[in-house]
Amino acid sequence: MTESDFKVIKSKKFKAPPEKIMGKAPGLRRGHLFIFLSITVLLSAVIFLFQSRAVSFKITPHDASVKIVKEFFTPKLGNTYLLKPGRYEIHASEPGYKPLSYQFEVTDETKQMHFLDLEETPGLINLDISDGENPIEKAKIYIGEELKGYTPMRLEEVPAGSQKLEIRHPLFKNYSETIEVIGKGEIQKLEIVLEPAWALISIASSPSKADIFSETIKVGNTPATFKLGQGEKTIRLSLAGYASKELNIKVVANQDMVLDLVNLEPNKGMLQITSVPDKANVSIGGIYRGQSPLVVPLKPQSYDVRTTKAGYETSTAEAVINSDETTQLSVRLNPLYGKIELLNLPKEATVYLDEELYQGSGDSLKLLAKPYRLKVVLAGHLPYEKQVIPNPLATQEVNVLMQTVEEAKKKETPRKIFTSLGNSLIRIDPGKFKMGANRRQPGRRANEIEKTVQITRPYYLGVKEISNQDFLKFAPSHNSGVFGRVFLNDPETPAVNISWENAVMFCNWLSDRDGIDRAYVKKNGAWRLKNSDAFGYRLPTEAEWAWAARESEAANQIFQWGGGMPPPNNYGNFADRSAKNVFGNIIQGYDDTYRGPAPSGSFPPNKLGIFDLAGNVSEWINDIYSTQVTTSVLIDPTSAERGNYRVIRGSNYMQGSYSNLRLTYRDYGVEARPYVGFRIARHFK
Repeated sequence: MTESDFKVIKSKKFKAPPEKIMGKAPGLRRGHLFIFLSITVLLSAVIFLFQSRAVSFKITPHDASVKIVKEFFTPKLGNTYLLKPGRYEIHASEPGYKPLSYQFEVTDETKQMHFLDLEETPGLINLDISDGENPIEKAKIYIGEELKGYTPMRLEEVPAGSQKLEIRHPLFKNYSETIEVIGKGEIQKLEIVLEPAWALISIASSPSKADIFSETIKVGNTPATFKLGQGEKTIRLSLAGYASKELNIKVVANQDMVLDLVNLEPNKGMLQITSVPDKANVSIGGIYRGQSPLVVPLKPQSYDVRTTKAGYETSTAEAVINSDETTQLSVRLNPLYGKIELLNLPKEATVYLDEELYQGSGDSLKLLAKPYRLKVVLAGHLPYEKQVIPNPLATQEVNVLMQTVEEAKKKETPRKIFTSLGNSLIRIDPGKFKMGANRRQPGRRANEIEKTVQITRPYYLGVKEISNQDFLKFAPSHNSGVFGRVFLNDPETPAVNISWENAVMFCNWLSDRDGIDRAYVKKNGAWRLKNSDAFGYRLPTEAEWAWAARESEAANQIFQWGGGMPPPNNYGNFADRSAKNVFGNIIQGYDDTYRGPAPSGSFPPNKLGIFDLAGNVSEWINDIYSTQVTTSVLIDPTSAERGNYRVIRGSNYMQGSYSNLRLTYRDYGVEARPYVGFRIARHFK
């Protein structure tokens, strides 16, 4: 090659080509973009595969359709999905089955399996229930234990599978069988014939047209013949203005019955009786019915009503009673007055009538013609007491003979003795008796052990329980308090909320006041009787209390009043109808007019002249509480040797039960109670 073969190339300054020249390679740029996108998609797929987990679903039925809810990209192979970890919801459905919504969570495990069972939709059953000829209505249909309804009906929503079908009707025998329910919304039909189990019942009444009820279902009006299912049945007849009548019969299937004519009695009417003054005794048709105000149910007819009250004229009236009506009868009783002249009445003396201060003046008393307990009190003298009944036809003269305390003390073993406070104690003569109750006595308690007791010497027992007025002289700061709405601090009512120890200390204080030796001494921190011959005031022994309560004669009586329950009217202060909202157990129909404690001596004494051994307040006893059994005769027993509690005897104003009102009822304790007081006792020197 020669030099001429070479061409000299001269350099030029570089100059950038125009834009149009630069864009002349579009094919090359689209290729780059495609490669880039392909790599991105491939990389995303690799990342997705790396992050996803295989989640399989085994579904019954196997051909149910499945869908992942609210997910855009869910690769699937059969019933296996590739899903990232997280919470998902799947919907499965298939004709004849209930749709299923299932929430699940994809974890980091490589393979995960979920088992799903679709529930078949219930079936429907058309029931044809008859007696073989006619359809039966109002038969109860049960599936299992669930009442589904009454015929005629179609059973809907019955779960597929074996189900217990039961049919009940009062006129047919119960029917029961196990049925196979196809389900999946398919309709089945069952034809069932029930076996009769009824009889025809014929009934008539006088008057007629009474409604007839079998249990609570009305079946017709008398006279009528109707079907009734077999078994023990109650038929009730009801007619306006007449008392309903119930008949209990036994129905035997296919054995018809004709019942006897039923006579219906007219409804009772009410007689409402009021009187001025109230608490008058009311007799209707010669039968005592109670005290006014009074409401009495009576048969429709005319009645003679007799109203009486001590100190008033007797009233007689006629009352006509109509069914379902209240007849009101108001009676105003005319008072009867008598005159009592008190002879030899000292000017300084105070007169009491039924323990209430007489507000009149002089020695001439104009009083209602009813019994009174007259009491004349004079300082330094024994109270003069006498039962008087003013006579409207003549003036009575009462010679008031006052006796000084000193004169009384001079008598050997007097019938009564008195304390410096004016408390009277009555002599109780000795005797032998059974204390406690035998095992056969109704209402007996385990602690009422029967024992034979011999009391060998007379003793004195307080005629009344110690009052608030008396106790405050010993303990001025004492407060008997209140119980609910019952005021316990009345001066004349028994002192309560007193411990056994406080009662003993009162006895010693009263002994000091009256100048006699104390009965109690304190040893090792406990109060004891000095000895059995102590003459000071003390609490009665249990034997002394029980002997006095039995009135020293009727040793086997259950109640102090001698009869059974309830007690005689106005006998004592118990839980009566005035306290029905305060105490739980009251004596029905009994009214002593006191909700709480009554003034000591408000009710008649027993035959020995002692008040309130039954009712008012229970009483502390000297003895240590014991349930020891003994077969030997106890001579003047005083107390057990050891024990933490003291005996409490007698019923009280809170009690109204048979057991608590018995003479032998006993309790125990040491602490103060709102229904426990005490009375005093002593031997006479």
